[in-house]
Amino acid sequence: MKHILLRKTNILFVFVVAGFVVQYFNQTPSVVFSINLLAIFPSSFLMGIGLKSMRMRYNGLVQAVFYMTFGNVVNLVTAIILLRKRQIRLLQTSLIGGILSNMHLMLGLGFLAGGIRAQERIYSDDMASVFGSLLTLSVAGLVLPTASQLLAKPVADGIVKQSRAIAIVFIIVYFGLLYLQFYTHYSLFNSVENDNYEEELQEADDEELKVSSAILVMVISATFIGFNTYFAVNSLEGLLNTTNLTTSFVGIVLLPLFTNDLEPIQAAYKGDMDLCLQTTVGKCIQNTMFVIPLVVIIGWGMRIDEMTLYFNGFDVTALFASTLYITFLTNNGKSNWFEGIALLGMFVIISISAYYIE
Repeated sequence: MKHILLRKTNILFVFVVAGFVVQYFNQTPSVVFSINLLAIFPSSFLMGIGLKSMRMRYNGLVQAVFYMTFGNVVNLVTAIILLRKRQIRLLQTSLIGGILSNMHLMLGLGFLAGGIRAQERIYSDDMASVFGSLLTLSVAGLVLPTASQLLAKPVADGIVKQSRAIAIVFIIVYFGLLYLQFYTHYSLFNSVENDNYEEELQEADDEELKVSSAILVMVISATFIGFNTYFAVNSLEGLLNTTNLTTSFVGIVLLPLFTNDLEPIQAAYKGDMDLCLQTTVGKCIQNTMFVIPLVVIIGWGMRIDEMTLYFNGFDVTALFASTLYITFLTNNGKSNWFEGIALLGMFVIISISAYYIE
């Protein structure tokens, strides 16, 4: 625990305290949102240390449970708050935005960081192929309900039943993926050694926590993340009313910042491109096949029929185009800095487009 307490990044925890202060002293929505957004980063970094320690100690089901539970704290807290407020449009946009952010912003920064120390980086093309096929499947499952509403003659209440049925199928397939990833084909997702393996192994030994300490770290960081996310999301209505920001821009660009962490960038910089893909493209698959279906089911339990897989046309178009691009880009098992620039450029294009639509 000592190395955690002495980290220079701990100075950022001042924003966690500041998040509580601005919330309870009734500051403007933009101040509350901005401060609590910054407060998420040190807590997410601390969460990452705990998850890394658990990943080094456990394989299989235990690792999968921690990965699903603590890796989706922000997503689930945000979803529940927006569901209770019946801000379904903003919630749906933020769910799609989280996928687009990982596809372009985080993977782009990862490829760029990896290209700083090497002309070309290598990752498992077999893993990329599995991710590409699953990403295409999952995005098709999100696009088809919207297409059925826009292009076909919908049955009354059909979209609600259709969405819930697809959500159940997605979750079943996702658990199959976890079994593949953590049991039967574990080596497929951990097959390429990076150029700095010894350096990373030494760092892992230095940072590894005892199980009890790792769980404590994750619980504390999850608590901070939960509160700061709650404060930020509660300020969104005021933020939209007092600024020129649109719902699409807030959902696609700003809210996903709460779910981003530095792990893919750090992994790529050290040469571990497999981990970079797992924490970006893999997270996109987790969002489409687990988080979004789970939110639909939570909405079902809360009797909120508006929470379906019927998304805005711009959102699904951007998602479908991005999926084609990512699948094509990653299928050769190699990356360089320019591909990172291209991905970031695509994210900027989507962000600009979102700024000018409701």
